[in-house]
Amino acid sequence: GHHRFGLTGVPPAELAEPLDLRGDISGNPTADWHTTSGKLYVRLDYADVAAWRDWLPLPMPIRSGKGALRFWFQFSSGEARELVADVVLTDVQTKLAPELPDLALSRLEGRIGWRDDGDRKEVLAQQLSLEIPNGTHFDPTDFKLAVRAVDGATTGGALEFNILELAPLRPIAEALPIPAQWREDFSRLVPRGTIQQAKFEWTGDPTSPRTFKGSARLIDFGMAGHERLPGVSGISGSVEATERAGTLQLDSHAITLELPRNLGDRLSLDTVQGQIRWERGTEGTTLEIDRLAFANADAAGSVSGQYRSASEGPGSVALTAQLSRADARQIYRYFPAANAPSVREWLRTSLLAGTATDVRMKMSGNLAEFPYADGKGGQFQVALKAQGVGIDYATRWPPLADIDGDLRIDGVRMVIDARRGRVAGIDIEHVKADIADLRGPHALLRVEGSTTAPTQQVLRFTAESPVAEWIGHFTDGADASGNGTLSLAMEFPLGQPERNQVSGDYVFSGNRLQLAGGVPALKDLNGKLLFSTHEVHAAPLTAEILGGPVRLTVSSADGRVRIDGQGTANLAQLRTEYSQEPLLTRLSGSTDWQVAINLQKDSVTWMLDSNLKGAAVDLPVPVAKAAADVMPLRLERRTTDKDRDALTVSYGHLAKLTLQRRLTSRGSVVDRALLALGKAAGNADRPGLWVRGDVPAVDLDGWLALKKQLDSGAADALPLAGVDVTVGALEVFGRQLNDLRIGATRGGDDWQLDLRGRELAGSARWQAPAAGQPNGRIVARLQRLITPATAPASLTAAPATSSAAPVANPWPAVDIVADTFRLKDHELGKLELAAQPNQSDWRIESLKLSSEDGRLEAEGWWRGGGRNPVTELNTDLDVRDARQYLARFGMPDAVSGAPTRIRGHLAWAGNPTEFDYPTLSGELHLQTGSGQFTKLDPGLGKLLGVLSLQSLKRRLTFDFQDLFGEGFAFDEITGDVRLQDGIMKSDNLRIIGPSARVAIAGETDIAHETQRLKVRVQPTLSGTVSVGAAALLLANPILGAAVGAGSLLAQTVLKDPIEQIFAYEYAVAGRWSDPTVERIARTAATDAGSAGTIK
Repeated sequence: GHHRFGLTGVPPAELAEPLDLRGDISGNPTADWHTTSGKLYVRLDYADVAAWRDWLPLPMPIRSGKGALRFWFQFSSGEARELVADVVLTDVQTKLAPELPDLALSRLEGRIGWRDDGDRKEVLAQQLSLEIPNGTHFDPTDFKLAVRAVDGATTGGALEFNILELAPLRPIAEALPIPAQWREDFSRLVPRGTIQQAKFEWTGDPTSPRTFKGSARLIDFGMAGHERLPGVSGISGSVEATERAGTLQLDSHAITLELPRNLGDRLSLDTVQGQIRWERGTEGTTLEIDRLAFANADAAGSVSGQYRSASEGPGSVALTAQLSRADARQIYRYFPAANAPSVREWLRTSLLAGTATDVRMKMSGNLAEFPYADGKGGQFQVALKAQGVGIDYATRWPPLADIDGDLRIDGVRMVIDARRGRVAGIDIEHVKADIADLRGPHALLRVEGSTTAPTQQVLRFTAESPVAEWIGHFTDGADASGNGTLSLAMEFPLGQPERNQVSGDYVFSGNRLQLAGGVPALKDLNGKLLFSTHEVHAAPLTAEILGGPVRLTVSSADGRVRIDGQGTANLAQLRTEYSQEPLLTRLSGSTDWQVAINLQKDSVTWMLDSNLKGAAVDLPVPVAKAAADVMPLRLERRTTDKDRDALTVSYGHLAKLTLQRRLTSRGSVVDRALLALGKAAGNADRPGLWVRGDVPAVDLDGWLALKKQLDSGAADALPLAGVDVTVGALEVFGRQLNDLRIGATRGGDDWQLDLRGRELAGSARWQAPAAGQPNGRIVARLQRLITPATAPASLTAAPATSSAAPVANPWPAVDIVADTFRLKDHELGKLELAAQPNQSDWRIESLKLSSEDGRLEAEGWWRGGGRNPVTELNTDLDVRDARQYLARFGMPDAVSGAPTRIRGHLAWAGNPTEFDYPTLSGELHLQTGSGQFTKLDPGLGKLLGVLSLQSLKRRLTFDFQDLFGEGFAFDEITGDVRLQDGIMKSDNLRIIGPSARVAIAGETDIAHETQRLKVRVQPTLSGTVSVGAAALLLANPILGAAVGAGSLLAQTVLKDPIEQIFAYEYAVAGRWSDPTVERIARTAATDAGSAGTIK
């Protein structure tokens, strides 16, 4: 029968929504189902599939799931023939084959169908999408799979789909009903990307089809590498294939190849376009690459060629490639890692910059023989032209830059020919580098080249390379002019820098070379310096230094470099070259010298010796020497620590200067120094400069003047810290101190001194210059001070040319107290002196000389600036006992008694300690009490002899014994004296004594000891009796009484008319020691008193 029906119902809510069931059936399903055919339609807007699975003709064995279902089911003879189902299900659990694991789906939506036509079965899907529990979503796809089978064995089939995303399949691949081999491949190769418009037909078993034909479009296809298959991603294009041949048309962007066994790194290409064809034959597979173009940030080019597989081995290739551009820094990425790992690493780290053009590669032969050493088994060639390449070719060597050249690889050999480039600022014209065998873990790089370049640039290259260490860094900081030729041959085992080998030479050609550290410049330097990794030598280098010739030899042994030199120094040339050094102006002549320099790692020592014969040293004593004298000079430098050294300068047996220096990146800094004089010894072990020793003579004035010159350029000079020196003869301030021991210690900027010598003993303090005392200040408290003698010419350096212009005042302020002061051989008592500089002068604020016999006080100026220094003093001399006071000046018997006061102003040319009689000027007022002149010795006492009338006494024919006796007694002496250029003048000098009154007028020349005087002598009759009067009294007492009374009246009333009658005048001239005395006749004029009237 034929039945049609429609049924709707409402099942329990937990099972489904309302049910719509329709059918069209032929046969008697109640009698025999196997004779029944028809169609069924079922619709459930909601159903619990687990509850309905036994009743519904599901297209797949769904164990659970909920959602809407719609079926079209066709059966014949009681068997299902076709099913089409529209499903929208969630929380699906299914098992697609008994041997497969369960498949869980969060959502399943689309149309699913199958058809069974006996030996042909078909499964299809339309707009099928699904989502798995991990959130992965499959976009809607259409596919159809048709399989032919005979007796249960698959004989062929076809598969087609419009889109398939591969990556989401990986989590569910194990649960899909596909061949087991496919599942294994899926797990191993991890495919990803999208396949579109795929069609595949085959005959036979699908895992190993007899024939097949397929096509598809790939979008960003990728898979992991496996065995010989490279990993790949980003492939886009179309593919057509059969069991015999195929074509892949590539149009890819952002493609990546993983070739760890070949390149060791991931290869990324921005674009790949071209065609790859393959064909399988009885002898293997042939792969044809037809101008495959590629490009990325590193390079752009194309490759063409063929690959043939072989039954055994990797097969063979015949490839050509061209690059229109390449970034040199990235070349290593495309270099075979397996065959040349050390070269690839060297390329990675050494290529710093540059581009390559016209790159050509050719490779042909059996891949098993690659890279075809000596041309065996094939050919591998690469050639390129490079521009602007930078190569850091070896550790610690200055890199090559701006290289233009060619690179060639032929088999296992690589050759680089640099036509031009730069290294450490040197322009190079030809450098060749090659690696004879690229294979192995430590390929050997050889670099050879030579160039003519400025020596200054070669020195820079040396300083930046290991050569500097090999030669002890003695060229570091050097300055050079002129050109030379540098040749190098270097071997670098890649990855083993400790085995580097280098040899080379540099030919100096008329160069000028100025080494660091103030070493004089080498001029006209010629010769060849040869060096290698372990030695350096030259024999000889010739040059001029200090105006004279020098020969230098260089040698090395046991890691040390030695430089020996012999030369002659022209010191006049030295002054010219170092005109800014004031010390050099004191050197003249020429002398021979020798030097020995020893260099080794972290240690540089050298020693320079000269006997200085032929060299004149015009420096203060004790350094001064004549050209004919021999004075051994030695300069020695030695390293004491990695950042310290010591420099020693020995000057005969006179002095040895030791400097301890701290070495910094900017040079050396002296922080400890010892100057040992004479036989003194010791080490510079305390901060600052220390001086100690014993020396016969020192010209301190000269050294202080020299120090002033040097200080102008020595702001960073090491400060003097202490002194302990004994000097046989010390010149200071133009005077000579003898047998002097000086002990001095520094306290901040001030000094404390202990002085013990023949001329002085005591202590002093030097106060550094400050506001109010620009030249410093000396405070001295001495037990004794003897005025030193003027320094002899043999000790004093020649004075500088004087100038009329005022000069800066060098004198300090002084505060000196000496308990005992001696001037020459005369002990003058206690000295107190306070003075300070005032502009170009020296202001003497107070000068005091005091003793029990008298006191001298003075103040004034020492005008020491300019050509003619002058001393000016206001003086006040107060003498209690002239005899004792004059005895201090060597005139012990000149005067007795005579308390004296002399006040006035004096000035003379020169310093305050030395009267200059020819220039002595000023005014004095003399006031003397009672005393008596006695016999005087020559010298300044002769001047007092004028006053004592000794010469007059000897020349008079009259008997004055009753007046003078053994000396002229006086009650007072008064007068004013004027001095002008050593001429002393007075017109009111009076001597009043009990025997006579004397008036003196005129002048005397102190410097020449001459005089021109008028002397009026008036005997004193009042209160006493002359010889004649005594005789008269004896003869006639009455007359004598009358005369005596009359005389007394006359003397009193008439103002000594009798004494005036007996007065005499004399002219005294000539030398003090032998004067001429003439009596002047009495006239009215003389009565008026040319020498003045005595009252």
